[in-house]
Amino acid sequence: MKLFAFGYDPSSPSSTTPDVSSPPSPLLRAACIKILWASWCDSIIAHTSSSDTSQRTVEYRGRGLTSAQAMHIANSPVIKEAVSQKEIGIEFFGSSMHEGVRGYTTPTSVIVFSSELEIESGDDEIQTYPMAIALIRMDSSGGYLVSSGDGIVYFDGFASFRGYLEAKSTTSSGKLAPFEPREWCTNTTTATALDHSGKVHTATRDPRYPKCLGRTYTNSTGFEPVEYLSETCIIKVASGGYMTAAVSAEGELFLWGQANPGDEMMVSVLGEKGALGSSTSTAISADEDQDEMVKCLNVRVEGQEAFVYDVAIGHGHVLVAAEVQRDGCVTARAVLGAGCNENGQLGLPISKQFVGDFEAIPAFAGLKIEKLVAKGWSTLVVTSEG
Repeated sequence: MKLFAFGYDPSSPSSTTPDVSSPPSPLLRAACIKILWASWCDSIIAHTSSSDTSQRTVEYRGRGLTSAQAMHIANSPVIKEAVSQKEIGIEFFGSSMHEGVRGYTTPTSVIVFSSELEIESGDDEIQTYPMAIALIRMDSSGGYLVSSGDGIVYFDGFASFRGYLEAKSTTSSGKLAPFEPREWCTNTTTATALDHSGKVHTATRDPRYPKCLGRTYTNSTGFEPVEYLSETCIIKVASGGYMTAAVSAEGELFLWGQANPGDEMMVSVLGEKGALGSSTSTAISADEDQDEMVKCLNVRVEGQEAFVYDVAIGHGHVLVAAEVQRDGCVTARAVLGAGCNENGQLGLPISKQFVGDFEAIPAFAGLKIEKLVAKGWSTLVVTSEG
């Protein structure tokens, strides 16, 4: 496998963006690569250079943690054992647009990495709470969304969340959903949860951007279903900035949201007239007759209808991995990108500051994508070959 990185480099903020008009060089080559966490300012990568996947290197890349916290990630036997399994039993959490990684969960505990201010106040750099919490997400205001077995609850900051961990109580700022999410994500305004039946639900505490919900705002802060997708089995959701995407079991791609406030340009398929794609090209388009909020997109690779299998969204940019399937065989593959590219985060030349219509990214033509991750102004891509 190979790991590629585009856009802002959190490990070297002062470095200039490389000229991606030439073929990119992989950041890492390994037999197996897993992206455990990514934000605008840091990432955690697990990889092995041999076929023995029980022997892994776990790297923290960034500047948000202390050296002791970074060493904990690299040396923890619990983390190494978890990532050696097919189903990873740990889940990192944090703020993708603020301080970065904040900790991780195991089946029996929550490990928190204290912030600089908390350490100065006397907290240990690494705190362990013996409590089973399946999933944690942070919103843009610093609130914590927690899934602990009987639904999703909300805490309005770390102090209240820590009180919950220390007391092992169920006191929170309110229950947002009665179900356990199969997958969920947050962006600047909205939280999106995918339940185990393949239905999508959204929630917000900021009603100023109703398009980001993908549904009508009802004055509730709880999760409510996206009606447009009620008859569709969704298998993946992704979110960032002011956009959210969903991929169905049939390889359909759905997108909703808006441009970042203050930006004059937006991804064309979200506009009133959508974007028209050529029947002979590799492109993503939207028919003019569409739902007011959720856009069902037409994805073509080399002029043929394509099956979407991965999508990632950063702060204003979107990447889509798609392939053409015929008689059980894959005949063509592509990665397409649109949106902000001022840091080269799309893997396209930075002369294209903004890409309105989705374009194929030449670096990944024909390659099988193992994972797309977009956070902030950066993109990570894992390929299986090439």
